[in-house]
Amino acid sequence: MKGYIPKLEKWEKSDNVAKMIIRCSLSVNMMRRFLSNENNTEGLSAEELHNSIKAHFRKVFLFDNLLKSRYDGISGLGNHVKSLFDMAYELKALGLDVSNEFMVLPNQGSKGNKI
Repeated sequence: MKGYIPKLEKWEKSDNVAKMIIRCSLSVNMMRRFLSNENNTEGLSAEELHNSIKAHFRKVFLFDNLLKSRYDGISGLGNHVKSLFDMAYELKALGLDVSNEFMVLPNQGSKGNKI
């Protein structure tokens, strides 16, 4: 039992060090999002905090890709639509609902040509 207590203290110290590293490596906006209320993250382990940050960045990445994705005209239109719906489905699974307005394909004649 005596050997267990120093190991536990060492583990808690390493957990606090990991939290400190995560906090120091976050941008100001991310700090506001995750660390503005100390009570929210006090009970979280470093792994749980890391997973929540990773999920947030995944949402941002997917949403940016959803907004910036364009049909290239080379690959099949069905593949493009499928990738859009895959991104929307993954965002929904992460807790961010995507409205159907993002699923509308632009007109092919959007360069001024009327079809």
